[in-house]
Amino acid sequence: MRMPGLHVFLQAVVALVALCALPAHAEIVAASGSSGARAVVGAGTRVAIDWRVQVAGTQPDRSLAVISSEAFITLEGDVNDPVSIRVGQPLKRLLPPTAAPATQTAVFREQLGVPAPIADLALATGLRIFVVREFRDQETATPVVAMAQIPLGGGNSARLSVSRIVLRFPDGASDKILARHARSHVLAEIRYTGAGRLHAVWEIAEPASTAGEPMFRTLSSVHRNLVRGSRELLLRSPGLPSGMEGLHLLRLRLIDPDAARAVIIRYAVNAAMPSAPEPARLIAHAPAAGAVYRADLGFHWSPVENAAVYQIEFFTREAGDIGDRLPELGGTGVGDHEPASTPAEERYPDAGIMVTAISTRASLSRLTLSQLTPGRVYDWRVTAYDAQGRLIGASALRGLAIPP
Repeated sequence: MRMPGLHVFLQAVVALVALCALPAHAEIVAASGSSGARAVVGAGTRVAIDWRVQVAGTQPDRSLAVISSEAFITLEGDVNDPVSIRVGQPLKRLLPPTAAPATQTAVFREQLGVPAPIADLALATGLRIFVVREFRDQETATPVVAMAQIPLGGGNSARLSVSRIVLRFPDGASDKILARHARSHVLAEIRYTGAGRLHAVWEIAEPASTAGEPMFRTLSSVHRNLVRGSRELLLRSPGLPSGMEGLHLLRLRLIDPDAARAVIIRYAVNAAMPSAPEPARLIAHAPAAGAVYRADLGFHWSPVENAAVYQIEFFTREAGDIGDRLPELGGTGVGDHEPASTPAEERYPDAGIMVTAISTRASLSRLTLSQLTPGRVYDWRVTAYDAQGRLIGASALRGLAIPP
């Protein structure tokens, strides 16, 4: 038998419990964001975001202001990550007074721009893009965080695929005979499609094993975020070991993508070969030491006799690291700094620009800039190499700040 009176009584009890659970004073209890837009890989994208902020409790004597001062575009919602970008305008909405306990919702809609490098980096790393806001009211200082995910879509969102790798010396040769302790390096020309993160290792097999089964050891690792718009990448190897006479095998081995792929180039060290002269001082004119990167910033240096190619090299500035591991080369311009010692091996640069010797000017390409982390300071220098791939000149280190 149904008991209508009991049913009504139970509904009243449930409603009373719900009201008792509401705060005595109005405050934010939940916030969320949503967007139906997608970030286009390789292009800046405008996206619409809807924010919903729930406020519960009583506010009988005045309106309640729900506010958010700024928004951040981040990867995986980490606003402290150096990649995060501050965007958006302050948001504010007034909710009417309420004498009885109630739940109200403040709704906001805004348009924000997702920069192309963020979308490219998300594709390269597999991380997700979020827009993050903190909402608060005028009564409490504790914020409530809301996030809206922006999926990737459109543009060239194909995953990275390497189609060709060619190793060569700076003069184009596929093998080389070096003098003992000569300085040289190898270039890797990589063609690819799509976008993503390239992970590879430079490895060397020295004369003790190259007469039989080669045994490789790691010289350095390579990590590059390859973005849409470029289809070729030029990598420079670390300095080639040349202290031991005999046959050497240098290998570039892919880890991601195409983990089974490797390319080898050979060179021999002969003590009878004449040694290369000591590297000359190279004068860098711009940018000045301690400069902050901007879009119109250019690099300029004086030419070096017999140079076939120049390279601008960037190294993450780490106390007690850069100065200890780079050779003592270059001048002492204002703000330049010299390394304290000359080790046997140079540090592998974080990024670089290759320029033929017909020019002594260059600017940062979009691809090179994507390898430099916003908010960090890098040491840079210009090096000169002859047609045999020998280091014949280098400037002193200078600092360059990449703005957040």
